[in-house]
Amino acid sequence: MAPATRFRSNSPPVIQETIDGETIMVNLDTGSYYWLDPLASYISGAVQAGASIEELVADMTERFPDDPTSVEREVKGLTARLVEEQLVLPSDDGVQADAPRAEPPDLARFEPPVFKCYTDMQELLLLDPVHEVGPQGWPEPR
Repeated sequence: MAPATRFRSNSPPVIQETIDGETIMVNLDTGSYYWLDPLASYISGAVQAGASIEELVADMTERFPDDPTSVEREVKGLTARLVEEQLVLPSDDGVQADAPRAEPPDLARFEPPVFKCYTDMQELLLLDPVHEVGPQGWPEPR
């Protein structure tokens, strides 16, 4: 059996903040920013904490046993979108992370997670000179 695919945050170019269960993510390389509802925030956080897609699907199917097909489709779809938008990257070390996961939102039934992408600020975000700073930081001592 092949090892489960795990992911990690694409940080430092991706920054994020979670407030009241909702997450805002910004990809400083592309200038796009994203809003995730509480369920999408939970899935994203679990994936970044080292949960494989299979583990997450099993966990969510246990919580929402009425519609396992939708759960699997939505978890895989959201994870694929996070990878496509370069917010998470596959982690090739194969080691399960032990980072604690947030509690999932308290939902009576499963509803598809909401993930919205905004590009209206791309030009402004990409003009910010912080994007030209190297790993040494700014200002770089000489």
